[in-house]
Amino acid sequence: MIPLMAIFVGDGHHFFPQSLYRDASEYAKQIYSNWKTGKLPVPGLHGGRTKEHNDYIAKVKEIIQKLQDKFGKPISEWGEEEVKESVQEIRAEAGKGEGAIQKLLDNIEGNNPAANTVRDAVKGLEELQSDPDVDQFEKEIISTL
Repeated sequence: MIPLMAIFVGDGHHFFPQSLYRDASEYAKQIYSNWKTGKLPVPGLHGGRTKEHNDYIAKVKEIIQKLQDKFGKPISEWGEEEVKESVQEIRAEAGKGEGAIQKLLDNIEGNNPAANTVRDAVKGLEELQSDPDVDQFEKEIISTL
């Protein structure tokens, strides 16, 4: 029998929370919707709305606000530069060894060693600068999943 929570886990943890990119540009949505762990057989702290999951979302909200202020445009207008920097910011937070982002991701990785990490889930992002075409980038992302 499949545990009820497993039915709701879906395709894993989105490193950029789905609830935060609903108002994003189409470009950003395509990138963020594919930046995820993949299925999580053991959701751990990701299962449901735990305090750790809510803290993760709050930290990403801070990053979004900081970047909206820096670039002078809302997430609904973000293009390649803003999306790339948001990914870099989340990756940097994940590499600090402490904090809300690191805590949740450590738990996910510890329970699901085969899951994509925040670093390897979007392998094509660094090469994107020379080719901003979303369709091409989406193909690159899908090929890494």
